[in-house]
Amino acid sequence: AYYTCSGCENWFEDASGTVLIEDKTSVAIPALGHNFAEGICTRCGAKTELVSIQVQTMPNKTVYEVGELLDVTGLSLKLIYREGTPKIITAGYDSGYEIIGFDSSTPGKKVVTVTYQGKTAEFTVTVNEAVAPEDQIVLEFSEGRGVVGSVVRLKLYISNLPEGGISSLDLSLGYDPTQLKLTSVPEDGGILGEHMFGNNIALVPYGLTWNNLENFTTEGVILTLEFEILRMPEDGIIKIHVKGNECSDLDENTYAIADAEGIITRGLPGDVNGDGKISQLDVTRLRKYLAGGWGVEIDEAAADVNGDGKITQLDVTRLRKYLAGGWDVTLRCGIS
Repeated sequence: AYYTCSGCENWFEDASGTVLIEDKTSVAIPALGHNFAEGICTRCGAKTELVSIQVQTMPNKTVYEVGELLDVTGLSLKLIYREGTPKIITAGYDSGYEIIGFDSSTPGKKVVTVTYQGKTAEFTVTVNEAVAPEDQIVLEFSEGRGVVGSVVRLKLYISNLPEGGISSLDLSLGYDPTQLKLTSVPEDGGILGEHMFGNNIALVPYGLTWNNLENFTTEGVILTLEFEILRMPEDGIIKIHVKGNECSDLDENTYAIADAEGIITRGLPGDVNGDGKISQLDVTRLRKYLAGGWGVEIDEAAADVNGDGKITQLDVTRLRKYLAGGWDVTLRCGIS
């Protein structure tokens, strides 16, 4: 709809005549019964043009320490269309928006850009210098490799525990849900006793908690995480972050935890010889490597196709089944 002035014969968007319509060809009057809601006609299903996007609600987390990953939980966008009511979208696997510009490698104000269907909006977060206690519990990820569609397993290690051990540990796992999907937590390392993980595996950040009536002193793998790669950024590096929220022993002494960052890099599982494809040449190279005496080199991460952290004849079997077809096997990315 539009408004006209009988004196100047101009067209206006509002009844008070303050917003001039210069391009009259852009004015569309909906047919009777045809109304737009969230960009789609409620009667015929036609789509209208997306004009702009706005940040509707800021992420819950807007202050970071150096090295932390961006957490978009709570972020929502308002999509404004040429006609009808706007649409609100939130963070998730199928949100359709991309985020660029976040860099936590240095402190300062960071402008983060959100892009959706060619339209952009911005918000600002703060990155502060990390202050690390001298004595802190250390968390560390193994490295993973993969391509879009592949499944990657990462192990999380714990070390530098206090001499008397710990009885409880609470962590939050963060990652970009447009790049990764957490598919399962297939293994608890068993060295920290009873655990309780988040009920909704799609929730980011994802909660990981151990709580016991005894102290544990063993260091090593506390769990294994399995991700599916949804999107690989241009630099070929996906980051995963775990934040230590709380740690204590039975005497209710508390301990500082150093946050950890893991990476998944671009790599093709099964490409043992590094030529960019998977073929019988990779089987031959892997068999030579395992036999010894051939003086061949392999990409160890790509060769560990069953993801168990070591290279054995089981990997040869898995690779041969994959190449033969019909075995319904998946090539995983090796882990350190």
